[in-house]
Amino acid sequence: DLVRVRPGERLPVDGVVTAGHSAVDESLITGESLPVPKGEGDTVTGGAVNGEGLLTLRCTAMGAESRLARIARLVEQAQGAKPPIQRLVDNVAAVFVPVVVGIAAITLLGWGLARGDWSQALIHAVAVLVIA
Repeated sequence: DLVRVRPGERLPVDGVVTAGHSAVDESLITGESLPVPKGEGDTVTGGAVNGEGLLTLRCTAMGAESRLARIARLVEQAQGAKPPIQRLVDNVAAVFVPVVVGIAAITLLGWGLARGDWSQALIHAVAVLVIA
């Protein structure tokens, strides 16, 4: 299938340029801030924005098979699965945080009840939290 893309339009499909020349803004896909010159025989990615020229494309992929759709799927998969180290850190934090808060509370009560100086007790309890 051939698709004609006018200046300023978003490329609807992945394809190969069969006619025309333009600078294409691929920042959505590649992060490249400057438009990339495209001419006959060059591949383009759906989702990019056509610059000043008129392009005719031969469709190579569209919809779920497009490069942009594949990138979106990979991002979703990466965000959905936690690596094993992340699970380990979550488990350690689930135990570590309550233990540290408990030690700070014991420090506060210990210094406060033993010395009667609650401001000094609070300073020591906060120090325990900061150090941890």
